Amino acid sequence: MIIPAPVLRTVETPLAAAERIARLLAVADATVMGRPVDLTATPLRQVSSKQITVVIVNFNQAQTTLRLLRSLVRCWFDFAGEVVLIDNGSDSDDFAALTAGLMGVWPGRVRLLRSEVNLGPGGARNILFNAARTPWVLSLDNDMIVTGDIGRHLLPVVNASHAS
Repeated sequence: MIIPAPVLRTVETPLAAAERIARLLAVADATVMGRPVDLTATPLRQVSSKQITVVIVNFNQAQTTLRLLRSLVRCWFDFAGEVVLIDNGSDSDDFAALTAGLMGVWPGRVRLLRSEVNLGPGGARNILFNAARTPWVLSLDNDMIVTGDIGRHLLPVVNASHAS
């Protein structure tokens, strides 16, 4: 699922966030809390992979998570965004395997966060969404395998979804 990151930011007032989301979605005749939203206030630009953060949760499945990352490297070779991965309270052996494996998959491209306790999938994703530094977030489950040219298929859909 790809989500505009501003939906999850908490630094804005609810009204400001709702107005920004309405602009992103380019809803015709949009109103938020009874107020009209000026959809021309923020021009929409084409989304590139540089504007996407891929977020992944790992819990005691280092090899499964590394398999996902290897498939992402193979299938989105021109990806220029960031990958943020959280270890969600795995045991120390799994965390060590994950850390070592990252060096062989995508050295320097994955920001690894660690929670000492398992926050559950939702709690871990909330941490990841808040850690994202880009306007768009793509959440992948660690048991997925990316096939085909994901960027070639994903970016046109994202761009079409918020085009004016």
